[in-house]
Amino acid sequence: MIFLGNLTKITDIKYKIGFIHYMPFDVVNGMNKTQEELEKDGILVDDIPEAKQVDNKNPIMYVNPKNKEIFYEYIYISKTQEQGIENNIQDRMKALEQSNAEMMAMIATMATPTV
Repeated sequence: MIFLGNLTKITDIKYKIGFIHYMPFDVVNGMNKTQEELEKDGILVDDIPEAKQVDNKNPIMYVNPKNKEIFYEYIYISKTQEQGIENNIQDRMKALEQSNAEMMAMIATMATPTV
């Protein structure tokens, strides 16, 4: 079972999902609640369908609480958001490349025998 919580009501048959717990009954990582307690706070489902990949759109996951059906709506990503994401990825790549170069230099100096 998968727990869907922090639900935000949009309509009677459409709630936005704010939290997903894939192991709510696990002894170690679970939520330490019974099924009845969890059903008061959210919805339990057997599986979650995968969102489609749609160019220039982000999937937003919703659930129908009456039949526990999960569905997606796709919102357009503005060029500004898309560019921001791309810039963030490029910045992270540069930082990782720099860090990798520094580590390689350290390894090279450690591997060089001193006489």
